[in-house]
Amino acid sequence: MAPSFFARRASSWLPPSRFPGVVIPVTIPTSASRASCGARLVVGRLAELWLSDIATELGWNECLAQLHRATAGLTGRIVVCADYRALILLNPTVADALLVWLKQVSPRVERTAVLLPKNAPTLRLQVDRLVREARDPNHRICAEAAEVDAWLGPHLNEKERARLAQFLTSAD
Repeated sequence: MAPSFFARRASSWLPPSRFPGVVIPVTIPTSASRASCGARLVVGRLAELWLSDIATELGWNECLAQLHRATAGLTGRIVVCADYRALILLNPTVADALLVWLKQVSPRVERTAVLLPKNAPTLRLQVDRLVREARDPNHRICAEAAEVDAWLGPHLNEKERARLAQFLTSAD
């Protein structure tokens, strides 16, 4: 039987190999992977969130689901450190979903610091707009880890500050 021009695999269409008999393994993420986004609560009420490549609103929603699962057991307010240093640009639908989250999460979040890469001016403009439109003075955009520490540090205990420093250096 002759191979079809397109091979169906993991809900995406892929062209066949150009070399007959050679199989090239392909991994197609059907959802946001831990490498591209994630959230966790390691110490106290410091929620760690990271994004490197979110292409769809579904990916963002899965990242939020991780954040909700991580913080479900907490009764008080949380402090969020969002590391976007590996991100280049936000898809417009993801940006809209992020704005909705920034507006809705406010009562639950005491402070949020969003750490952006230094070499992504368009991303900076996007996130500036989102934070401005969220109209919450407890969200801050930072370009340096020291800014994040200065913004969140006063609201964290000693163990949480140590974890924040560890989280910020882990992605350098």
